[in-house]
Amino acid sequence: MANPPNTEKEKDWRGLKLTPIVENEDGSNNYSVFSQKSFLDLNAAGYWKFIAGDDYNPPVIPELIPSLAEAWLQTEKKAHTVLVKAIPDTKLYIVRDCKSAHDVWMTLKNEYEPSNALTAVTIKQQIIGYQCAAHDDPVNWREVMLQLYGKLREVDPFMMPDTEFAKHLILSPLPPQTRSSG
Repeated sequence: MANPPNTEKEKDWRGLKLTPIVENEDGSNNYSVFSQKSFLDLNAAGYWKFIAGDDYNPPVIPELIPSLAEAWLQTEKKAHTVLVKAIPDTKLYIVRDCKSAHDVWMTLKNEYEPSNALTAVTIKQQIIGYQCAAHDDPVNWREVMLQLYGKLREVDPFMMPDTEFAKHLILSPLPPQTRSSG
């Protein structure tokens, strides 16, 4: 079991600001961006192990050495606080009963990932279903496809790899007047 970050070398935890979670009007959110950036920030600050790493469970320490348990608890509380600060005020109720940073992380994941998954599936279906018809401008069609793909990557960067999107763009049939004769 790893020790909590050295307080002399530890970043000032009050200054650690995670990307805030933002909910869009269309029901999508930036949880994917939040989770990726937060992992990096929390890991660099030495807090990730208290959220989902090896040390997210409190240590079992004999009563003769309470200082080790206290040090773990203080660092875990800091990680918990940093996570809660990234939550919109209107959503604080979802983490009210969380007892640890790990619980907060899992609650946020359960709250925000499902809606993003549904949004991502819908956008992917739009990408696959949107064909360049005979009356469409191919340049405009390509721009719309790129916008859809950008939105998909914001919601779920793993739903459609770049290679799959590129194949779809290349293999999508173009209207007859845009094909070269020869």
